[in-house]
Amino acid sequence: MHETSIAGNIIDIINESVNSPDRLKVNQVKLKIGVLSNVNIEALVSAFQLAVMDSELSNSKLIVETQPVILECNDCKNICSTEEYIYSCVNCGSNNIEVKSGDELEISEIILDR
Repeated sequence: MHETSIAGNIIDIINESVNSPDRLKVNQVKLKIGVLSNVNIEALVSAFQLAVMDSELSNSKLIVETQPVILECNDCKNICSTEEYIYSCVNCGSNNIEVKSGDELEISEIILDR
């Protein structure tokens, strides 16, 4: 279950980005997770909650925004959005397609209470 190590990495990034006294104020950590990233979101949220229990980050919540797959055909330049990876262009049928979005896993925002 790689979600546990991902949760640990998120916590490491928060600890590196937010000064110690302000960690008590971390309210939300917003993530963008692409459909193709193979992350189980429920498992990640649970792992995060367990990892921050009894820590400076215990009041923080993980908010996940799922990102769709966006593909571009390198032949006809058609761009399409889908909920899963497709292997050919929906416009011209070419297999020469490139993933533009949908495989990301990133912290988009850390929100502090005032």
